[in-house]
Amino acid sequence: KPNAEQFLRNSPLVQKNVLYLVMPFNIKQWYQRRVRGSCTAAFSEKKLHAAVKSANDKEDRSRNVIMYGVKETADETLSTKASEILLEIGEKPVVKDCCRVGLKHGESPRPVKVCLSSSDMVQQVLRKARLLR
Repeated sequence: KPNAEQFLRNSPLVQKNVLYLVMPFNIKQWYQRRVRGSCTAAFSEKKLHAAVKSANDKEDRSRNVIMYGVKETADETLSTKASEILLEIGEKPVVKDCCRVGLKHGESPRPVKVCLSSSDMVQQVLRKARLLR
């Protein structure tokens, strides 16, 4: 009784140590069917929208700096205060937006959220933040 190796060596489908398999269908078609089924679930519109929104949120948050201990007055201009504080450490970034965060509790000042023009500027400010102490 011939074994599988002898059968393959004598087979006309084997030439020059390469085995040619005869498939009942085209491999390309099989692959396309497999990919089509898995890609529709992986790239649904909701998932793509959520991924883009998450990336945008991270980018927006990377431009923010929170400042603590900034005295709070009734007629304050936060952007001017934030710019003055940043000038003390030798930085003059473009301040896009400023606001107090949280609710007023007693005499303690609320943190100030400062939105800068770029995340690189935030990194420069954070490197020099120890000079403010």
